[in-house]
Amino acid sequence: MALNDMHDSNSKKPLKILFVIRRAEIFHFQAILRALAGRGHKIVFLFDKRWTRDLDFKKVTDFAKGIHGLKYRFAVARHDRWRVFLFFFRELRTYRRYLILENQSPFYLRRWAGYLPRRLRIFVEQAWMSRLLKTNTAGSFFSSIERMIPPDRKITKDIRAIAPDVVFASPTTLRFSSSDLEYLKGAVRLGIPNAVFALTWDNLTTKGLLHIIPDRLFVWNETQMKEAIAQHNVPPDRIMITGTPTFDALFQDLKPSMSREDFCKRYNLKNEDPFILYLGTSKNLAPDERELITSLRAAFDQSHDEQMRRMQIVMRPHPANFSVYQGFEQKGFALVPKMGETPDTSEALQLFYDSLFYAVAAVGVNTSAMIDAIIFKKPVVAFLSPQYKETQSQTQHFQQLLGYDVVERAVTPEECVERVRALYDGDDTRGKKRLDFVRDFIRPRGYDKSVGEIIAGEIERVAQCAK
Repeated sequence: MALNDMHDSNSKKPLKILFVIRRAEIFHFQAILRALAGRGHKIVFLFDKRWTRDLDFKKVTDFAKGIHGLKYRFAVARHDRWRVFLFFFRELRTYRRYLILENQSPFYLRRWAGYLPRRLRIFVEQAWMSRLLKTNTAGSFFSSIERMIPPDRKITKDIRAIAPDVVFASPTTLRFSSSDLEYLKGAVRLGIPNAVFALTWDNLTTKGLLHIIPDRLFVWNETQMKEAIAQHNVPPDRIMITGTPTFDALFQDLKPSMSREDFCKRYNLKNEDPFILYLGTSKNLAPDERELITSLRAAFDQSHDEQMRRMQIVMRPHPANFSVYQGFEQKGFALVPKMGETPDTSEALQLFYDSLFYAVAAVGVNTSAMIDAIIFKKPVVAFLSPQYKETQSQTQHFQQLLGYDVVERAVTPEECVERVRALYDGDDTRGKKRLDFVRDFIRPRGYDKSVGEIIAGEIERVAQCAK
C-alpha cells in the first residue's frame, strides 16, 4: 500500500519506535515523544555520544522519568573502514550543492569550502573543477557512491536487535556525519520504514545535503516542501507538511510569573523605564554583537524623545554564544539569562516569556528566537545591519520573514529607535500578519493543533505502510 493511500487513523497495536538524534538536547522532540508515549507506543531513544553534553544527558534523564515506555542510551558510532572516506565525501557532496544553489548567500559556499581539507579545497576551487562539479553527471556519480557504500555492520546489528517498526532520525543534515544519518542509512538498507524531521527553520537551506532520502520527510510548511524538492531532490510523494513541534510549548496559556516591578528588581532594571529585548544571534552568523548594541545604545541616548533616552536594553544571548558578553556593560543594560539557555524547561521558557511580555519589542539580527517572539504576539524589529547582510538579508530562510512582512525593518540604529518609538506609542500594524505567519508557517494544519500529535500520527502511518 502506498504511503499516500493510508487512511488517517491511528495504529491499533503498540509500535516500537526507534528515535535516533544527533545529540541529547531534546527540546524539539518532547511534544512528539509525549504524543507517542500517550498512544501506548514503546520508544527507544538513541543519541550520539560525541555530540552530547552532560547537561543534555541530564535533560533526557529528567524528561524520561515522566514518559512511560521510553528507553534511552547512546547510539553505536560508525568506526568501519568507510567512516573517514564517507565524512570527506559527504562534505564534498554538500559543497557541490552550494555551488549549484541559486539565490543563496555566498557565505555558505565559503563556509562549506572551509570545512574541506586544504588540499582538496584548493583543487575543487579551480574553475574547471567547479564547472565539472556542477554537472548532472557529477551529481549522479555522487548519489551512486552513497548508495554503493554499505551501512556500518555494528549499526545494522543494533537496529536488528532493537527490531523497531519504524526508525525516526533527525536532523541528518549536519556536518561530521553522526548516528542519526548512519542509523537512517541502516534502516533504509534493512527495509525498515523510516522518517526524518526537518529540525530547524533553516535546516534545508543552510545545512548539509540530505544524503539519504527517507520514506517520509516531515517539513514545517509549503516553503520547506519546495526547498526539499528543489535543493535535496526529495520526491514530492515522500514529503508531508506537518508544522513544527519545536514551538508547541509556546502555545500554552502562559502568564507572567512575576510583576514587572519584581522582574526589573531581579535583573537590576529601572521599573519606571521601558526596555527592549535584544535577541542574540548564533556565533556562526553574528559572533560578536557588542558593537551593534553599543551603537543602538548611543542612538537611544541621542534621541530627541525622553522615553527613548530612558529606554533600557535587555539582551537574551544565544545559548551557544553567550561567553563574549560576560562583563559587557552599558548604561541600562542587562544580560538575561547571563549564561544563555534554550527554553526547553518550564523555568527557562517562563523566563523567556516574562522577558518578552514586559518588553516594548524584540530586536535582533537573525535568530529563530524572532519566531518565538512572533508566536508570543510581540512585535519584532529586524536590525538589517550591512555588516551582517551575508548571514541575514541575503539568506533564504531570513528572506522568508521579510516575505511575510512580519517584522519591522531598520538599517541604522536611528531607524531602529524610530521603529521602537512607534511601537511604544502603540503603532503596531503587523499583528494580523504575525498571526497569519504562525498559521501558515508554524502550524499549517491547524492553529490549535499540537504538531507533536500530528507527527505522532504520521509516524504511525509510516509504520503501517509496511504491513
